[in-house]
Amino acid sequence: MHNWLAKLAELNQQGIPCVMVTVASIVGSTPREVGARIIITADDLFGTIGGGNLEFQTCKIARDQLEKPESQHLKRFPLGAGLGQCCGGLVNLLFEPVVGVCDWIRVALDYERLNKEWVREVPIHQGLVRVRAYDDDESGLIDGIFVEVNRSDDIDLTLFGAGHVGRAIVKAMADLPVRIRWVDSRENEFPIEVPSNVEVICTHTPEAEVDAASTNAYFLVMTHQHSLDQLLCETILKRDNFVYFGLIGSSSKRRMFETRMQRRGMDAEKFERMNCPIGISGIQNKQPAMIAISVAAQIMQRYDQQLIIPEELNLSSTGEGKL
Repeated sequence: MHNWLAKLAELNQQGIPCVMVTVASIVGSTPREVGARIIITADDLFGTIGGGNLEFQTCKIARDQLEKPESQHLKRFPLGAGLGQCCGGLVNLLFEPVVGVCDWIRVALDYERLNKEWVREVPIHQGLVRVRAYDDDESGLIDGIFVEVNRSDDIDLTLFGAGHVGRAIVKAMADLPVRIRWVDSRENEFPIEVPSNVEVICTHTPEAEVDAASTNAYFLVMTHQHSLDQLLCETILKRDNFVYFGLIGSSSKRRMFETRMQRRGMDAEKFERMNCPIGISGIQNKQPAMIAISVAAQIMQRYDQQLIIPEELNLSSTGEGKL
């Protein structure tokens, strides 16, 4: 579920008024991308649109709106001359007061629970927000209505291994848009509490979880047994429909695995899709937390490479478009 929707639903259920502010479009260099948003209550903030004077002024405007509720509207912010921020671009922000019972939140939650793509239509200045099923609409400003397509942007990561590095990776990715299926045969290795984006799978046939993963799967293999690592490698590389596969280990481990798999008839071209050693270059420290940061960065790099951004729509990763 989108974190912003979950937080909005929580506040609405508690009867706490708020204003949701979304980066609707940008020109030039800006602190955040299209689709970034912040939820502002009288006493708290959730999310960020980049900090600095832009966020300070945004919070002031939003809290004034809480005192004098008004309809949703767009506001233009030149960052250089207007706000003194060195990035110097321009941001259009959509301000949406969320006060009282909002039916569109309930409808959106229903779509999310059904894992369906959905569209939110926000009339600028006046009118009720509408949520409906996705049907190939373009995002953006259409006839005075801001239209945003909400797709599941989460990374589907299957992580094999609940050792020190596995635990560090789960911790490092707790606040990222990642759904983690955490697989190990050793029940006692899992911590008592795990982040909300983690599903623990304790099984003696972990290789079966390779086929159970989605078609856009990401895989990390770091079990307590080299023989199991190799079995998982072979099972993963036989799939063609995955985005990323990382194997913990040295270059010599990689060469040994490649040799064994080639002897079993695997095409050497498949090895090009295996990241081993894992992580971004330039970090030599082998502490679990350091490895986790490096691996998380590599996965997010791969995720960004998957995003195809039509220039004419200036779409963001959340499917929200240019005004």
